[in-house]
Amino acid sequence: MEHININEPIKNLIEKHPIIKDIMLDLGFKHIVDPMMLNTVGRFMTIKLGAKKHKLELEAVKEKFLEKGFILEDTNE
Repeated sequence: MEHININEPIKNLIEKHPIIKDIMLDLGFKHIVDPMMLNTVGRFMTIKLGAKKHKLELEAVKEKFLEKGFILEDTNE
């Protein structure tokens, strides 16, 4: 299992783990596949902020990532 900080920018996470783009897309983050959006908004948008913006329960997001082998951690708590 890989540990992921939910406060790290999505762009950085996808550069390290490209499969995260597919996970995010499955969760409804449709703009994640647009390179321009990823290179602009993705530089400051985090999983935590994105989940809040899309009105997703953080626990549901954590479950989806866990299914794919990632443990989400909030290192700012």
